[in-house]
Amino acid sequence: MNLNQTKKTTKKSNSSKNPQKPKRSKPLIREVHGEMVFKIPQCSMHYVGALANPFEAPGGACIPSELFPMPSAKGRYILKGKFALGTSGVGFIAVNPTIVNDSGSCCSFTGATSVGTTATALSAFTNVTGTNGFATLPYVLASITAGTLQGRIVTYALRIKYIGKAQDSNGVAYMFEQPDHIDVLALTPAAIEANVYTASRRVAEMNEWDAEVFYSGPVQPSDVDFLGQAQPLLNSTGKIAVIVVEGIASDNYEWEFVIHTEHIGNNAAGRTASHSEPVLTGKAIQAAKTISENGPLTSKQSKSVVSTFVDYVKDTIPTLLQGGRAVGKMITGDFMGAAGEVFSMIDGPVGKGVVNAHRPAAIMGSPEYIHGKNRTQDRTGFANLFNFM
Repeated sequence: MNLNQTKKTTKKSNSSKNPQKPKRSKPLIREVHGEMVFKIPQCSMHYVGALANPFEAPGGACIPSELFPMPSAKGRYILKGKFALGTSGVGFIAVNPTIVNDSGSCCSFTGATSVGTTATALSAFTNVTGTNGFATLPYVLASITAGTLQGRIVTYALRIKYIGKAQDSNGVAYMFEQPDHIDVLALTPAAIEANVYTASRRVAEMNEWDAEVFYSGPVQPSDVDFLGQAQPLLNSTGKIAVIVVEGIASDNYEWEFVIHTEHIGNNAAGRTASHSEPVLTGKAIQAAKTISENGPLTSKQSKSVVSTFVDYVKDTIPTLLQGGRAVGKMITGDFMGAAGEVFSMIDGPVGKGVVNAHRPAAIMGSPEYIHGKNRTQDRTGFANLFNFM
């Protein structure tokens, strides 16, 4: 064995004792083929996906809004049931998500014997069925009372489908989410139908679901906080979203109600790491609010929510880049340089030398969520934007 062979053998032996360090992850902002490319973090992609379509998004979404994120138990839960139109041919299902399985009137819906007309307040309809808590959740009110559990709603959605004979299908479904989370049960069906935030669909018009209402995002700061109350969005027996149907008496419908939640505390088992992306969280909420300005979010708006979010992130890239450089200079002790970066942000960053005006920055998401041959193009289709498998 010669000297060279001995060196190679020694080197191999040492490497076996000192395994190679894991590769560093690629930076969020990097240059690819002469363009500055921004990789949207997975947590933000998951959150905007959950807002865009709560039924299609998998469990595990969080609201990455905190500066100091806490590990939380993240889950997706669903309830299913049936309701019927009352004696006058009017019926409804109204919802208000809860974070426990034994408290909070999260669903109220009519049956075939319910009495009420379009001029009757929803709260005055008779023979209405209510559900106590969200049965598929693993948490109980006693944990909240004991101070060992808090939670929040990441997103929710409600949808219905006519299940009678196809030749007998008829009527119109009205979809409404109260934009300020005020109780809808005080309203009449006529008032809901006339509301500017209401959308309508004819029943059984070859839609997979006849009507849908998706969560349009928080309406006040407490909606993104972890709270010790059963129903964080509206802590009462009231409801914040409803689907009203006018058709034929006793017509039957099935319904599905899905929620995505986060829980913290000693009784929140299976907690996983959360993330901090407050800027992108704001852009996700802004996108949902923009698309829901004239009516409730549904699956038909999913593409618009995602593409609007992408557009908002594009507009933010110059600020993120300069903000990142400022932080970097502070870390290295270059406080004067950091101040210069901050002042340039205040003056209105335009990203000169960062994003070529003739070649706009590409928005790239985490590979688990965006796929396609041409990654520098905007994807507006939800199915093409997210790959949750």
